[in-house]
Amino acid sequence: MPSKQTTSYAADIKYAFASIDQAKKASQQIGCVGHHTALSGKHYPCKSRSAFLKALGIPEAEELVLKESNQETIDYAVLRWVDDTIGVHTETNQGFKKVPVLWLTSERAFLLKDNREIRQADSDSLIFPLISIKRDGIEKTQATARPIPGNLFRQKVNGVDYPINQFYIGKKIQQDKTNNFAKAASLRLHGPDENFPTPKNQRVVYKRYYVPLPVYYNMSYSINLRADYQAQLNQMMQPFMVYSNNINNFVIYSRNHKYEAFFESYSMENNIDNLGEDEKKYEATIKLRVVGYITGEGVNSQIGDYSTTENPVKIRFPREHVIVGDLNEFGDGFFKE
Repeated sequence: MPSKQTTSYAADIKYAFASIDQAKKASQQIGCVGHHTALSGKHYPCKSRSAFLKALGIPEAEELVLKESNQETIDYAVLRWVDDTIGVHTETNQGFKKVPVLWLTSERAFLLKDNREIRQADSDSLIFPLISIKRDGIEKTQATARPIPGNLFRQKVNGVDYPINQFYIGKKIQQDKTNNFAKAASLRLHGPDENFPTPKNQRVVYKRYYVPLPVYYNMSYSINLRADYQAQLNQMMQPFMVYSNNINNFVIYSRNHKYEAFFESYSMENNIDNLGEDEKKYEATIKLRVVGYITGEGVNSQIGDYSTTENPVKIRFPREHVIVGDLNEFGDGFFKE
């Protein structure tokens, strides 16, 4: 039976802090010192990523391969693509500046408190230009449109569903155990003399990794661009319009996962034909569809984010002994007592 393991995904959520003091306090709780800051701007306990994983007992070599993929992972991929990969800049009254990106699913009170730089000091009204993102909906991908169209049914034990990670993703050699078998074979053939060449080791121990079967969903997003002037909006839209060249799809990344995204539509709206006293508004909306996948049951999982097994390299059959002694299995030929 595969052994249960836990990756660093839950730790990244639990120990992400907005302030350095909170991260340092958590360092004392888990048995390390200092803090470090991730690219996302969040502060984590311990002086480095490796020290953080070591303090929690998480294998650093496996954390990049086996992270869970869920709705938040896909949302982060879209946000990172807009804010970092595209990185829209435009001319403003204060010069050439990067356009702020706002995720709209956060609580309104948190947005007011955490993003003071994008609001007027006296009225709390938004300062343009601004890009906002929100997730519009989610639906299960049709079976014919999934990269993995098959299914792995749950195993049953005595008629009851038995949860187990069944989707094989790869293997790696267990160096220490494989080396032990190689040394034993060399010692058996040549004794302690190290001058003889080591024979090719046929007993290689592999560690195989299994994860829950990815379940694919179509995630729809709206990217809203707001500007004070038409020229600003044109500059903001242009990087999106040429990003995928003459095709309609591209790839976005989050952690070690990658998802295929599609431009669905572009729309523009303004109120320049309104002769009233309303403030001029220039707005564009880009509809995005992302083919994402969900792995595992998250915090409700009973089997962890991944499982591992090791292959047998040697099988032994015990020999039966009788009271009167061993029987000669080789007839009248040579038989060693």
